[in-house]
Formats: sequence, C-alpha cells, structure tokens
Amino acid sequence: MKFQLIGCGLWTVLAVHSDEERCDVLDLANRPRRDDPREYARLMRAFERLSASGPPRNVPRSRALAHGIFELKTRGGVRVLYFFDEGRAVVCCEALPKPKQRGLAVAIDRAARMRWRYLNDKRRGALRIMED
Repeated sequence: MKFQLIGCGLWTVLAVHSDEERCDVLDLANRPRRDDPREYARLMRAFERLSASGPPRNVPRSRALAHGIFELKTRGGVRVLYFFDEGRAVVCCEALPKPKQRGLAVAIDRAARMRWRYLNDKRRGALRIMED
C-alpha cells in the first residue's frame, strides 16, 4: 500500500494512494485550489492543524462515524475520512464533497476496507510512504 506524507509534526498525516499514481485525498484537495482558493486554504490549514495537534476535538469539525473511521469537515463542504494508527498517525483514506446519507455510508465502507488493508499491509511490512 502506498501513501503520501501530508504533514509531519507532533502527528504524522498520511494520504492513501488509490493506485500507483493517484492520491484521491490530494486530488480532491487540489480541485478547490482551482475552483475555490479559500476552500483549498481551509483544507490545507486543516491538514496543518492535524499534524501540529492531532484531530479536532469538537464535533462540528470532526466526528466518529463507524468502524474506527472519523470525518474531518471544512466549512465549504469537503469531507475527509480518516483513521488513527499507533504512534500518533492519522491516515486520510478518502476525500469527497459533502455527500448524501447513502453516499456517506458507501464511503465509510470503502474507508473501513482501506483501514483493514492498511493494518494487514503494516503487519507484513508492505507500506510505502512517499515524501513529495
């Protein structure tokens, strides 16, 4: 499994690559860069805060969903699904515009499968972290 390092401070923030070339979290993060620079800035600040002090503790910004998956929200409607790992690591597995309830359930299931795969690959020593 391949990851992109997003931030490294008190916490390490990683984004999952969906295939060898694409990182869905960063692809979605770059979309507002073109369309809405303020939303892009909000998302980048959220990633900086994640690495500096860990996940937010207020429910409007971050909440537990299911299966060990959490949601980080921006004011502009971007949602980043993530989970924790030991050693103060936050693994961002999916980013999406504000979904409908059914779309959120599907995204949670995908994120839970990604978490399971991450834990298996970690156990086997098959994680690759890209620093760009």
